[in-house]
Amino acid sequence: MNFPTIITYAFVDSFDILVLLLLLSAAASRLPAIGNTIQPFLITATIVIGLCRFLPLWAVIYNDSFSLFACMATFIAAIGSLYSQLPFQKRILRLDFAIDVVFLTGSLCLAVMLLVTITFPIHSMIGPLAWVTFLTYSTYRIAPWRCLPFHNTSEMGKFFLFLAIGLYLVRTAFWGYTAANAVITENAGSFRMKGIVFAQHYAQAWQFNQLDQWIQNQIHLTNRQSPTLNLPIEAESYALLESGLKEAEVYRRRLITPNQSGITGANLIAQAILRFQELAQEPLSNRPGLQGFQLDGKEITQQIEGNGAPIDADQVLGNCAGKWHGMWESDQVDHTRADVIEAAPPRKIGGLHQLFLHSFQSAWFAEDFGWSCLVSTEYENDANILLGIVYHLFDSDPNIKHIRRPFIGIDAGNGRTIRLMTGEVWFEEIQPANNGNEEKYTITGFRYIIHDGIIETVDSAFQAVFTRWEDRRPPFFRFQVDFSIP
Repeated sequence: MNFPTIITYAFVDSFDILVLLLLLSAAASRLPAIGNTIQPFLITATIVIGLCRFLPLWAVIYNDSFSLFACMATFIAAIGSLYSQLPFQKRILRLDFAIDVVFLTGSLCLAVMLLVTITFPIHSMIGPLAWVTFLTYSTYRIAPWRCLPFHNTSEMGKFFLFLAIGLYLVRTAFWGYTAANAVITENAGSFRMKGIVFAQHYAQAWQFNQLDQWIQNQIHLTNRQSPTLNLPIEAESYALLESGLKEAEVYRRRLITPNQSGITGANLIAQAILRFQELAQEPLSNRPGLQGFQLDGKEITQQIEGNGAPIDADQVLGNCAGKWHGMWESDQVDHTRADVIEAAPPRKIGGLHQLFLHSFQSAWFAEDFGWSCLVSTEYENDANILLGIVYHLFDSDPNIKHIRRPFIGIDAGNGRTIRLMTGEVWFEEIQPANNGNEEKYTITGFRYIIHDGIIETVDSAFQAVFTRWEDRRPPFFRFQVDFSIP
């Protein structure tokens, strides 16, 4: 990064929305004709955005019942303000009346939507939006800036100007400190300089977007092995990998969240896995079986919850690397997995739920491509969660993503993995060559639905066997296994 680029990045990152709003508030003080109208809105926006950066609004995203309180408080305050104005009919068209009507209507709509999300739990942004509405209306009505000891609008304008300059200089200073950490070698024992990982966390906390992007490009990704596959460039897109990991983590957390009866999806799926293994023994008696999958229900749920033992990337993912050939239904399918790539140091994945990426493997499966990733929820921890994403393509065009399927992986040991997807479970096993038998990669699976605390199978179960040879494609096998739990 050359000197002109450093100056440009520092200026762009330091001049954020708060600095801009403070400057606009100062400028509005110089324009009495319109300043008295727009300045309260500018100052309100400045205060609310500042509060949102420090208050844990995202912590209430899964507590919609508490967010409902914010809606009702806004609703009641707006009604009270309207009631005080109703006797004066000549004021009905004034700005204050219009603002009260807008916030009254908005809070009522948010309250209704919150009641819907409480009844039918879904991932939404309504909770934080309810709190932002409450903060905005409260700040506008309280108008704390009127308590400041200013004699005229000119003094207020100078105050906001100096505040903008001060905030800009503070952000510039911290930008320089963050950049200094980013260009040094990682030194965990230093109390002053923490290295590039610390710099990335700092840049994201202060919202230095340009610096954060530069830091991400500097984090070194090293190959565990020499690349042996030539996958399309789209399959190496880190932005798609990060987006898919966020979806997979949301799916994982949904499985470990109990319903109104205290039952989790993880527990139901764990029971279904064990039941399927038991019932599949007879149909698979003359085919590759599931005897090697020796996990119990507690071990399965522990891995979904993120409480399992550390997972070895070479053992779980590395054994699958290379090209495989088989049949899926009546179609010939080629499955290609790249070498495992290690992130050194672990790479932070932002979003609602923080993750740290330790290693990953990209793959193609017919017209699908995606990644299997080993992650942890804490930087200091070893990778103990297997997550991934599959993109189903349209006409094999990587630029058109048709379906996104996040999944969770369960390490069953010795090259065996159980893949959990919405409505489907796969048992994946690498069978090494021995006693004259060639190496095989087997996928055995079943489909399910969950409703009213019950999990039950739908459609028939299946098994696909892949080999290393393009001219040896064992036939796709279907068999019937039916059960319902509880």
